[in-house]
Amino acid sequence: HFDPGNSQSDMDCGLHCNKCRGKVKEFAWITCCSHFFCDDDGQVLFRDGVSTCPVCNQELSHKYDVIRVNTNPPESYRSMVLAGLMPDVILEIAQRALSFYTFQVTFELVNREHKHSKTVAGMEQAYQALMSQSQAELEKMQLHIRGQNEQLARMQEELHTCQESLSEKSRQHQRLQALYDKMRRSAFLSHDPIGSQSEISFPLATGSRAPGQAAHAPHADSQNINPMFVRTAPSAAPPISKA
Repeated sequence: HFDPGNSQSDMDCGLHCNKCRGKVKEFAWITCCSHFFCDDDGQVLFRDGVSTCPVCNQELSHKYDVIRVNTNPPESYRSMVLAGLMPDVILEIAQRALSFYTFQVTFELVNREHKHSKTVAGMEQAYQALMSQSQAELEKMQLHIRGQNEQLARMQEELHTCQESLSEKSRQHQRLQALYDKMRRSAFLSHDPIGSQSEISFPLATGSRAPGQAAHAPHADSQNINPMFVRTAPSAAPPISKA
């Protein structure tokens, strides 16, 4: 990725091939239109006498429109290459060489910025796609939560209805239980087993016994009567003797 902070240090390490973007280590091919190619690409591009720049399509028809140079010449070459030239020629050559270098640095920065822009555009597209997907998932989850809340509200309403129905059923049960207990007591009180058993056991208690004879109640087990409910018939009054 392009890093503006490191661009100058990269340029200080050497120029880059305008085709493969790799750093040129030793030999390079230079065109009059200020483009720069590594030795491998230059030999492929210009070995058959190609007369067109592969970058800008400029015609390269003259002898020195394309040359192969050593980017790190030996000391002997450096001391002799400009020897014997007039100062104005040396300055012109140096000025053109510096212009070439400046153009290549700018060209490299533009290419890196373009690459960086494409990378940023791709990242923005990926970010937008991720945000859209996340938004869709969020809306789906919100819809699911809304449905669950509605279902919970219905269940709570049904629970409240069931609780009210249970309370009403409990009150009805209590009323019916109280009514049942009341009717049971009334039926028990209206059917007096003691009085009825006395009448059945002693229908002639006042007129069938001999004077002075005590009346005895029949055995409770023979009549299927609970002994605690058996009453002994009252004894008749002794006869009054006549004077």
